[in-house]
Amino acid sequence: MPELVRSIAGRLRALVGNRRYARRYRVRAEATVTLVGPKPGAAALTPPLACHTCDISKTGVSLVVPAVRVGERYLTGEGRLLRVALELPAGALVLYAAPVRYERLEEPDTGYVIGAHFTPLSDADRERLEAFLGTLA
Repeated sequence: MPELVRSIAGRLRALVGNRRYARRYRVRAEATVTLVGPKPGAAALTPPLACHTCDISKTGVSLVVPAVRVGERYLTGEGRLLRVALELPAGALVLYAAPVRYERLEEPDTGYVIGAHFTPLSDADRERLEAFLGTLA
């Protein structure tokens, strides 16, 4: 049932308009995602899961993952924190993000899309992210 609600919400967003304020860039970048403890820098709770981005902005990222559960732990849910290691042309960039939604991909694709909001970024990480986004404009 929750997937039905998310699907309806996504379709309404497409019809009514997008309220997001940060420009999103559709880009596929290889990445890994790891569930970590509640604070950035905390120990990993799951092994890294290979994935890729669907889109990215200054404030968040959409990741295409093969599963929302690794072992006995779910990547999504309240109070979760993800360590996202993006493979960018200028080198790897590690950011932390809180998942805010997920939805199952329709056929022929398999897996899930996880939408996540970045936790506060360091100045250096923000500059590297903005430099990468500047190459996409």
